[in-house]
Amino acid sequence: MKTQTSTSKLSYVKTMVSLCALGLLGLVSHRATAQTERTVAGKVLTANGPLPYAAITLKGTQIGVQADENGAFTFPKDLKENDVLIISSLAYTDHEFVIKENSYFIEPYLEGEEILIIGALRTEPVARCTTSIND
Repeated sequence: MKTQTSTSKLSYVKTMVSLCALGLLGLVSHRATAQTERTVAGKVLTANGPLPYAAITLKGTQIGVQADENGAFTFPKDLKENDVLIISSLAYTDHEFVIKENSYFIEPYLEGEEILIIGALRTEPVARCTTSIND
């Protein structure tokens, strides 16, 4: 009877040690992943200052974000080293930014010229058709 009790206690101890080792391995692997992926924020800049509403996209995906009116953004997905962001805006040359080991806040610079669009408001009302199809 004592041999059977000792065997079940030994089996219980082995199981607990295995579960603890598995849990520790899970923590270590999660910690390694957490160190390589990070949230990246930034501000898109031009020669004239911050560029509002630029598009920031992860290369090869449709994941992206639009900068705010001050050119600031926070990317919606955690990024890892060597991921490539494509920063684009009308009238500017697209810029590819490679995420480095220490990239947490980036300031991509776009070159190009701003386009100023000037238009006139319509001052006279548009003529409306008053006849119907049945007339």
